[in-house]
Amino acid sequence: MLKKFFPIVITILIMFSCFNVSAINYVTENNTIIPDAISLYCDNINTHTKRLTNEETDLNTIVFQNSDNTNSMYIFEQPVKYVDENGIIQDKSTELIDITNKNNGYRYSNYKNDVKLLFPDIIDKSKGIVLEYNNIKLELMPVSDLHGNAKINSVDRKDNKNNAVNYSDVFCDNISLRYTATFNGVKEDIILNEYTGQNIFNFIIHTNGLALSDKTSNITINDPVTNDIKANLGEILVIDSNGKNIMGELSYKTVKENQEYLLTIIVDDNYLTDSNTTFPVYIDPNLSIPTAGGISAPKTIVDTPLYSNWPTLAAGGSYYNNVGNMNNSNYGYSRSITKFPALMSNVSFLMMPSEIINSVTYQTRAIVKGSNAYVYACSYTGNAWDENTVTSANGMGYSTTWSYAYVDDTTSYNNFNITSWAIGCKAGTQDPVKGILLRVNPTYESNPDYLFRFASTEYGSSLPWVVINYDRTYTYSLVSKYSDRFEAAYSSANSGISAAHSFANTVFDEYGVTLVNDSISNQAMAIDNCPYGYYSSCTSTCGTNCYANHHRNIYRLSDEIYNGTRETNHIYTSWYYMGRTTLCSGTGATHVSYEAMANVIQANDSASRNIVDPGEDYIDCRPVIAVYTPSTLSNVAYDSMKLILAHELAHVFGLYDQYDDDGHDNGTTWTCIMNNFSSYYTNRVDFIQDIKDGSAPFCASCDSLLEKYIITRYFLAN
Repeated sequence: MLKKFFPIVITILIMFSCFNVSAINYVTENNTIIPDAISLYCDNINTHTKRLTNEETDLNTIVFQNSDNTNSMYIFEQPVKYVDENGIIQDKSTELIDITNKNNGYRYSNYKNDVKLLFPDIIDKSKGIVLEYNNIKLELMPVSDLHGNAKINSVDRKDNKNNAVNYSDVFCDNISLRYTATFNGVKEDIILNEYTGQNIFNFIIHTNGLALSDKTSNITINDPVTNDIKANLGEILVIDSNGKNIMGELSYKTVKENQEYLLTIIVDDNYLTDSNTTFPVYIDPNLSIPTAGGISAPKTIVDTPLYSNWPTLAAGGSYYNNVGNMNNSNYGYSRSITKFPALMSNVSFLMMPSEIINSVTYQTRAIVKGSNAYVYACSYTGNAWDENTVTSANGMGYSTTWSYAYVDDTTSYNNFNITSWAIGCKAGTQDPVKGILLRVNPTYESNPDYLFRFASTEYGSSLPWVVINYDRTYTYSLVSKYSDRFEAAYSSANSGISAAHSFANTVFDEYGVTLVNDSISNQAMAIDNCPYGYYSSCTSTCGTNCYANHHRNIYRLSDEIYNGTRETNHIYTSWYYMGRTTLCSGTGATHVSYEAMANVIQANDSASRNIVDPGEDYIDCRPVIAVYTPSTLSNVAYDSMKLILAHELAHVFGLYDQYDDDGHDNGTTWTCIMNNFSSYYTNRVDFIQDIKDGSAPFCASCDSLLEKYIITRYFLAN
């Protein structure tokens, strides 16, 4: 799936704002198609069976249901989706199409992307590749004194998609350019097929109003008025076919201020003529317009190398997370640090019970490697840090080693299992602000044979990502107790409740929920012990006795159910006749209802989990419900109890009402189980049958929320 060589890259990435995808529609015609972000770079794609777009909270996240009933959530550093002109979220594609008849002089373009690329049929100093996004337009072309132009000689296929073009004999014979479309731009491979005597390579870049500026370790492309950084020209990596590598030089001259610049790349001629250098040789100039940064949304993954001998060098803009000996006395040895803001701000992950998390892996690819060795992922013990300013003076220490990866090639990703660290961040025992540190064995840090250059978030292609694998199938046992005063219209309490259980399974099956009928039994309820009739006067003495004997524990909707230990993932249901004002309240002379008590139990403050998600009243609800049946509708009770149970279970699974002053429907339509269906009982039979026949039981809003929060419904025994 991964190409053998990704090294020589000019990657142009566009800066995006942060999107709230809940306000934008997804394309859902085919939820089994694997997008390029997964198919081009990720392993185990054959295990993905269904796309779960409702659980994708931003443009950087993709979620799949797997064949083993788990989910996989991919969090990428750069957007892998975009919003098209119709406001629809589309997956980005790297496929190129022939546009010969549409654009004069240009042969190929990408078409499923908001970052538009144009590739000319002939590339020379008068016409280069073009990238356009909003008000940014960059054009890049090679400059050669030996050849006037170079023509496309092939279009390469990768995983059955045309996504790269080759230009042969560009600077001279046996030097070619390969341009590959990426999700947010293009990468360029300069390929030296043999030694030609040329070690200097020039390009013209048209910036259309942007200015180049020298920085400590790179060149930036800025807005000349605000000085905001729009792009970076990074380090030049030169690598041969056996992995032998050096760093090249990059400089520029102004041709026309804010419009045209000459870029010059120099490769050490001694390296090219060394008998140990194996051709082809790949030269790696990097040009990137970050997907995030100071003037856009915060980065989803933040990383930087630290150098032992250079305590003043802030290398957050580096294209490589170097790990090991740098073979340069100015640098010493390097360790890299990484933190994951997107992981720690993902509501689904924060609310996800640790019990259902199978793994959290950090996946990154080594662009260059030394001798095969283990690389270790540890807790970073330095101070809290910022990518733009952190140096080795902040500390290069580490503590717990969480996992390791044996790095023995540059063709695949290395997986670092950080599950325990990530769960620790949720629990407050690890520090997400500091993140993790990658290192080699300390004994190797003095040996230049052990150097690994991992693609950083600035690299442009082969970017790192995080994958969360968590359980998809949720099984809950229903424990049902019904009162002696149970609705007389039911021919049999057992058959009625069983039918309601069956209907509830139909409703929640598509969300991965299985409801097991644990038990149905008669149980004297607290209200059955009240000596006064429903709606009758209540005395203070009665209230005091009732409170003392039955109601001090709010979980005791019946005297027996909640008095003992509740079991894991059991949902306890009390069925009773009407009873909206049937319980004595405290020591007063007022009746209150089971419904009121159930609401107290269900609607708990989510602050205990440090989650801020306004409006989700049932975000942390308890596995206990009370189901009432309206006495005035006894003739329809057998059907109504199915809808009522499904409604109350939906509260347990995270939904709130969609009527009166709540929700978006406000009780005006009969389209959702969370609506006030009591007003629409004439339609009850049709509604139930429609759901059994496959109609949606919830409105789009509730469906989206249920997909989002169902993963949080794990009820511990207590």
